[in-house]
Amino acid sequence: MSAASSAALGTNTQCATPAQHATHKEQATSNKQQATSNKQQATSNKQQAIDQKYPSFLRCSIDASEV
Repeated sequence: MSAASSAALGTNTQCATPAQHATHKEQATSNKQQATSNKQQATSNKQQAIDQKYPSFLRCSIDASEV
């Protein structure tokens, strides 16, 4: 049922069923995990860029967390 038809029927469109809450919670958890994965990938990409730009014999201890 669309929000418009729910509103037309006078039902509260803000309330979710317990099953919907569970689905929303799972989606939020999945989104957080994806964000963490994206951050880890970005850090890895930074480290690879450092590795390519600075040969290992020129580096003391440069890592992506410092960039």
